[in-house]
Amino acid sequence: MNALLPQLAAVAEERGYLFVFTDVQKINDSEQNSFFNNAISSSFLLDNIAEFAGERGQKTIFGSMDVKSLKEDYARCEKGDGYYYDVEADRLMKLKFIKTEE
Repeated sequence: MNALLPQLAAVAEERGYLFVFTDVQKINDSEQNSFFNNAISSSFLLDNIAEFAGERGQKTIFGSMDVKSLKEDYARCEKGDGYYYDVEADRLMKLKFIKTEE
């Protein structure tokens, strides 16, 4: 991962591609986990962000967020809700995804 991920990220940025990890397995090695988290510049979360940050997301880029504040700011999580986190700008936005039948 240490050799391949930076190369893939550089090529993706150079070509204007979006690098997507749809579901990341738990990385038990703390050094590898930190390396992976530091390689992420933005993230989408299609889950209740307060619950995720407080439970499963402890060792992710969302793990350092204040769960109490997340609950206050984003208390209701309904179907279609998602979150975009710009890691570099430390900016979190709530999004609404709408499915159409076209």
